[in-house]
Amino acid sequence: WPQDVPWAYEKMAATFATENLWGFVLSGIVEPMRILRYKQGGYTRHHSDYDYQSSDQSKITAIVPLVRRTSWRGGEFFLAGSKIRKTPDEGDCLLFPSFAWHGLSPVTRGVRIVLAAWVAGPRLV
Repeated sequence: WPQDVPWAYEKMAATFATENLWGFVLSGIVEPMRILRYKQGGYTRHHSDYDYQSSDQSKITAIVPLVRRTSWRGGEFFLAGSKIRKTPDEGDCLLFPSFAWHGLSPVTRGVRIVLAAWVAGPRLV
């Protein structure tokens, strides 16, 4: 939570605010950021981070690799409906609307470690 690593939450909140290309109304980071670790064979099926049940729902998702791209193979990030597969490198920040279907192909070598964060806002604005 923010009290444990305030600088990380401040940095992500500033990134969400300044890089909000979609003009979403944002209220803040309302759930803990997570570190996700994908070993060989690890992957994520297509999914959306958008919660249709909540009144304050995820609007923008951020993925920040914490290890160099050369230390693992496979594990390509993809957005459904997009012909471009983007695999950011260590320290890059990939932002996309949380309602976009996305996933990760299986890691074939090494370990892929990323920070995942979400910023929320009121429904439908």
